Amino acid sequence: MRMVLVGIMYALQLCMYAVGSNALFSVKMKRKWLPILLGGVFVVVLAGCAESKNAYEWYFQMAYYIPLMTNLCLISGNAKERFVYIFSIFCISLCTAEVFGVFVDYGLTVKSYFHQISNIIETILNIGLFILLGIIKKKVADNLEKLKQIFRKIVVVCVLFMGIAQAITICGLLYAREYLPTEQVKRAFEVVSMVSLLGVAGTILFIMYIRIANQKMEQLLLTERKLKQMQEQYYTVLLEKEEETRKYRHDMKNHLLCLYDLSEKEKVFEIKEYIGALQNEFLTIQRKSYCTGNDIIDVLLNYHLSDLEDIKISVIGKCSDNLPVSDMDFCTIFSNLIKNAVEEVKKQKEENRYIKVHIRQGKQNLSITIINSSQKVLDKEMVKTSKKDKRNHGIGLKNVKAVIEKNGGIFKLYGDGKEVTAEVIL
Repeated sequence: MRMVLVGIMYALQLCMYAVGSNALFSVKMKRKWLPILLGGVFVVVLAGCAESKNAYEWYFQMAYYIPLMTNLCLISGNAKERFVYIFSIFCISLCTAEVFGVFVDYGLTVKSYFHQISNIIETILNIGLFILLGIIKKKVADNLEKLKQIFRKIVVVCVLFMGIAQAITICGLLYAREYLPTEQVKRAFEVVSMVSLLGVAGTILFIMYIRIANQKMEQLLLTERKLKQMQEQYYTVLLEKEEETRKYRHDMKNHLLCLYDLSEKEKVFEIKEYIGALQNEFLTIQRKSYCTGNDIIDVLLNYHLSDLEDIKISVIGKCSDNLPVSDMDFCTIFSNLIKNAVEEVKKQKEENRYIKVHIRQGKQNLSITIINSSQKVLDKEMVKTSKKDKRNHGIGLKNVKAVIEKNGGIFKLYGDGKEVTAEVIL
């Protein structure tokens, strides 16, 4: 009976690691039967040689550790990955087995081989748990990104819950130290408990740090993704401008012939109309792209201004790529300001709508002024949104102000009822 129980436990442990690695990490075990059989024979023979109950209890534990070593050799991946996979499954199964054990011990009535049968049932429940996790993973594979977003939102709550649970457990053990036999043992227990509590606090702080770092990384990736999208549109606009310029140059000879013919006939009115049409066509081509010398400004200007119609646009000044702030911070500043100006101008119904961008770069500073027509009256400190959804809007100007202050710059925003001016000095 002892040998049978050990053999069953050994087989179940092998099965648990195989199912767990596939369910959690999508990694399969290599099917090499020789090491599996040798490990099984070893633990069964060892259990059969036990001369006492205590020796058998110790040998029964080998049904845990031999499969662990066997699966460490059989699982796919390099040495580091294999260790992480197996150790993770071992830790998870150890914790869940203790939870299952509370219910199994209450329901199990078999007295003979009580612990061995209890451990076998716990392992079976662990296998079922890993199978369930595998099924859930397959079901939510299509919505994996959505699931990741949910996990990111609750990860802090989960970490705090685990930290509080561990702290309460350690404090409970500290309360029970009075029942320890000697003062030396009490002192040693207190030291271990203090180290554990510090470890819990350190873990929570580390998770918080990782969360903040991940938020910054996500913001950086989002900014880069937006810039990439804008760059693609910018280059498309440049190609369109080049094509239309080529066509304009190609047709210029014919235009000059037509103008010459009209001048020979002294048709002054027709000549003015013809020249006006040529000028409008030239301005349309000219407005296809803006070039200031700075890639970020060029991309943002062409992204937000290229499709505007019946709006006077003026971009004056040059700027190099050598800025006093990081590209990500500068993108946050300029993109929000130009976007706000475009949104404000689009809402107006007046004919005289305009956007002016003035750029001045010195040796140690950069000044950007964006002026747009508007009937708003603002003071320089106002950064509130006028949109109805105030919860999801108004964040842009707050971000602008925060980034400028972080970089030691100056931000002014004011409106006199005719136009709104946003001025940035870095």
